[in-house]
Parts: sequence; structure tokens; C-alpha cells
Amino acid sequence: MPERIVWRGESKPVTCVLASWQDWGFPAGVSKTSWRQRRHRTCFLVECDDGKVYEIYLDRGSVDKAEWFLYRVSDRNEGRS
Repeated sequence: MPERIVWRGESKPVTCVLASWQDWGFPAGVSKTSWRQRRHRTCFLVECDDGKVYEIYLDRGSVDKAEWFLYRVSDRNEGRS
């Protein structure tokens, strides 16, 4: 489970993991002929102490090294009236 995010040079502690899921889908435009072409990601929706929600994922597709990516950032109050 992620404990902190470093984004734009700032370390942001994770205060809550809102959701987690696995993504084993195929990237767009790839013929589905081999399991090796599938994504191997563990995704997390987390809230940090700055009040923002971050969608991040651990890409485990590389045998040599897994890498973390930031997919989306949103304000916790976005869309509320």
C-alpha cells in the first residue's frame, strides 16, 4: 500500500486508501493474441493530507523494475455543490 506520493518535488503523505484494483486489460490498439501484451498494474485511489485525491498505479509489466505512475489528480470537493 502506498504511504506517500512525491509529486512536483513535494512529498505528500497518504491519509486514506479509498480503493484499489488490478488492471490486466490490453492497451488500446493491441491485438489480443498474447497474455504478454496485457497490462499488469495495481491501481490505487488515495487521499493525501493536502485534501486531493490521486489515482496512481504500480506498473508491474517490466520484469526488471516496477514503476509508479500518477494517472489523475482531483480535488476531494470537485463536483459537489
